[in-house]
Amino acid sequence: MNGRGFLVVWDWNGTLLDDFEAILTGVNTILRHYGRAPVDVVAYREAFDIPIDLLYTNLGFSVEEVRQHLSDYQAIFHRVYEPQADKTSLRAGADDALKETVVRGGTNIILSNHIREPIARQVRRLGLESQIEALLASEARTPQKGDPAKGDRLVAFMHANGWAAESTVIIGDTPEEVRIARALGLRSVALTGGAASESRLRAAGPDVVLDSLEDLPRWWDKEGRMAR
Repeated sequence: MNGRGFLVVWDWNGTLLDDFEAILTGVNTILRHYGRAPVDVVAYREAFDIPIDLLYTNLGFSVEEVRQHLSDYQAIFHRVYEPQADKTSLRAGADDALKETVVRGGTNIILSNHIREPIARQVRRLGLESQIEALLASEARTPQKGDPAKGDRLVAFMHANGWAAESTVIIGDTPEEVRIARALGLRSVALTGGAASESRLRAAGPDVVLDSLEDLPRWWDKEGRMAR
């Protein structure tokens, strides 16, 4: 087992960064651009899925439309989203939770489907560099052939750095993080208020469901790790 204690794997969008409204605005801009009606919070949280193609087909685009226009969707999204993200704060309790991991001898990393460079910029803007050891993210706006999936990025990182499954917990706001945890034998914390509805999060079967990162400290056990 790695000698640095334990590993906390954080999703970025909707988990650490409180950017749900910016994301919804970006997606609704795409829908309007292509003549579709915008969706509300409830509809988006039911439609969201990974890979991102599924979000758009769930929102009414055909598979062929998505195949032809995904790069255009993503260009529109980032044009709208990124300026708003530059003004977005962390979710309540996120900064304290990151610091608590470090105080207890743990390591924080970010694991995201979003693009590395904009996340790195936000990490710098929010003063998180000293709390984040690694950033595992995409290199391009539109998924590229051969680009590792989110879970594959995590597996490679854990293997390269000697992290064991029993020493690792993943925290995210979608069923994807729960699926990754189950596949790799990790503990999982699902956070409501992000991209997926609470019912979908609970159906995925995480170890813990929280409404706020401010509730996270009660899940630390006396040895300094996340309680099972």
